[in-house]
Amino acid sequence: MLKANKYAIGVDIWSIGCIFVELYLGLPFVMGDSDIDQLFKLFQIYGNVNELTLPVYNDKPSLAQTCPYLKGIGLKNYLNERDQIIKIDELAFDLMEKILAFDPCKRITCKEALNHPYFKEVVCTCNYSN
Repeated sequence: MLKANKYAIGVDIWSIGCIFVELYLGLPFVMGDSDIDQLFKLFQIYGNVNELTLPVYNDKPSLAQTCPYLKGIGLKNYLNERDQIIKIDELAFDLMEKILAFDPCKRITCKEALNHPYFKEVVCTCNYSN
């Protein structure tokens, strides 16, 4: 959507973050009905792309140029609006925020994510018969 011409692991990290949010909340992270709507919804959370927020995309024409300016409400506010029943604990939110950093260069790596304190606190409640 932002005309990136290189694939990097940050794309997969972002996908993991979306799934993590969806598993935690039982709701889609963002659900647009088109590329432009999806981008608009992300800008409502993160604010518009510019040379400060996402320098890697600064010189590429994209759908971002067709969106009106949005400041962004922030990930925490967005998730709190979506989560009416349970509140996201601080460790889970910290991990979500690092995985879903809008700038792929600032996203947590897989190794860093696996070493995040959130996973030290997770307790398996499954009853495996094996």
